[in-house]
Amino acid sequence: MMLDNLTYNKVKLLYKLSDLCWFIEKHAATDATAGGDAECAESLLALKRDLQKHIEKIQKGLCLLTQ
Repeated sequence: MMLDNLTYNKVKLLYKLSDLCWFIEKHAATDATAGGDAECAESLLALKRDLQKHIEKIQKGLCLLTQ
C-alpha cells in the first residue's frame, strides 16, 4: 500500500516537528539556560509547548486514518 500525498505530508510534518521539539528539550533550552540567557530559554520552552499542541493534532488526524 502506498501513502497518498496528504498522509505522507502529515507524517513528514509530524517527524520534523517532533525532531525540533526534541532538539529544544535536549539541547537548545538547556544551552540557553547554561549560557545565562533566561529570555531565550523561556521563548524556546514556549515554542516547545506550542509545537506539542500541533504534534498532538497531527497525531490525532493520523490515528483517524488508520481506523
